[in-house]
Amino acid sequence: MSFGPYAYYQVFGQSQELENILKEGNVSLEDLLERENFLNDIKAGALNAFAEYVLRNPEVYERLLQYIVLEIQDDRKQKLYPYVISEIFALEHIKLIEYLYYKNKLESQTSLQTERLTTIEDDLQDDDPIQMPEDEDIISGSSITYVASQKSRQGLQVSESIRQNLLAIFFSFLDQETLNETSVGYYSKVLNAMIRKNGGELWDHIMQNTDILVNLLKHIQYTQFVELISKLIVLEVRLHEQVCLNTRFMRERKQVVEILINQFQDQKDSVDTLDNLSQILITVLQTGQDYYEQMRDIFDLILSPGAFFDLAKKTGAVQLFRLICEICKFLQYNNIRDKRNPQFVVIIQSITNQIKFNDEDYITTYGRAHQVFGQRNLFILMIIRQLIAFKQTLLYEAMLQSDVINFCLILIERYEWNNQLVLQIQQIFTDLLMDDRINKRILQETQLLNFIFKYKVDSTLNDKIFNKPIKYGFGGCLNVICKLLLKLGTELPQKLQDQIAISLNLEEQFICQVDPKTHLEEAPPEISIDRQVEMQIDNNQKEDKK
Repeated sequence: MSFGPYAYYQVFGQSQELENILKEGNVSLEDLLERENFLNDIKAGALNAFAEYVLRNPEVYERLLQYIVLEIQDDRKQKLYPYVISEIFALEHIKLIEYLYYKNKLESQTSLQTERLTTIEDDLQDDDPIQMPEDEDIISGSSITYVASQKSRQGLQVSESIRQNLLAIFFSFLDQETLNETSVGYYSKVLNAMIRKNGGELWDHIMQNTDILVNLLKHIQYTQFVELISKLIVLEVRLHEQVCLNTRFMRERKQVVEILINQFQDQKDSVDTLDNLSQILITVLQTGQDYYEQMRDIFDLILSPGAFFDLAKKTGAVQLFRLICEICKFLQYNNIRDKRNPQFVVIIQSITNQIKFNDEDYITTYGRAHQVFGQRNLFILMIIRQLIAFKQTLLYEAMLQSDVINFCLILIERYEWNNQLVLQIQQIFTDLLMDDRINKRILQETQLLNFIFKYKVDSTLNDKIFNKPIKYGFGGCLNVICKLLLKLGTELPQKLQDQIAISLNLEEQFICQVDPKTHLEEAPPEISIDRQVEMQIDNNQKEDKK
């Protein structure tokens, strides 16, 4: 049994043994994959040695990719080999991944200006052309050097031929009509490493082999590809420890987004596919929010909330509602104020009709029945909150006319124990009351004050809340709203102000005037590894005495 840091030396010793085996090179890939704790040894320090072993033997690299893309007949190996290989690639060893993109200098020079040169590439350069030996050199035996050089060069040419075919082997996986979902998971790990480390070079390869992108989009129903496609659209590169946008292939990346948006209509009968398409655009908006100016043409295709809302109403796809919410966040983050307000007005006019009430009750562990609000409804509520955050008078007016505010009170009353719903509605009213342009109308034209009097003032003053268990799940939300009203000096009837103040004072007395949020439980002190060992020994000795 190993304790704490002592386990490191055990692992270090095993990884050192593996490094020595890899340096000798007298071992097959299959023997390595079957080796006990092989993956742990790789992670512990043998990764560089394994990468060098693979790069010295391109046929090993070829088999690595074949185990990822081809089905293995042996069930045990099918579960083990792809898993271990994908985990190794997920470590993102730079030389191991860059090897896939090295250009053959004997071919036409179409490589990137920033293409990396390596020892292997230098060996392939034909700076010193081969001179055929003269007859007298052969007679004298000096041609031995030429023969050895010729064999070495032939070996390098074979290795280069294998290397040039590696990406073709890897992307052949996408040629299939149907894929095994487990294999897709392993495959996506490798592809993710390729995109993160060499996204620009990968795009360069895709431009020369356009069927790769077509096949990738063909398998959009697999969620594992969602993040990968979004990374190809928002292509980032790390320069000097800083992450910035790679601006190459903008036209092609825009075409990818156009294809995705067209698929929304083509796949409207498949909710799962619509959710995956939405998730791609959501990830693009989240990861690309700092690149609006550089990617304006791409983002303008996505920033169409009205069209996506119409599709969401027809299909009921949950992620479409989330996409609309992310569009609102993106517009706010980049301070975009343009012609989209009319689209938002149309959304507001029908948004409450999209809330679907669930008649089934959820039974808690305490036997209490609660109604389920649902993720779809929560995203719709988040859309309302984001629209309020725009602080646009036109949108405020649309909400008052469509009775959205009163509808929020109905929701909090019906789903009082749904914490996420209560927090969203609390933020909605906080934002509204903090805006002097609308707060008076909220008090005059909605049922907020009646709601406060019914559930806050009347309930507290009649001493109902203190003789029974907590009655209302939205009590904390009402506290926040009431305190805000008093703090802002809002024009409330004096009698109501006094009643609110009394009810808040009674509750503060009940909780001993302690704010639970500022009195968090302290974490237990950390116990050192040595002390843990001592405690374990003491426990063992006590058990032995018994």
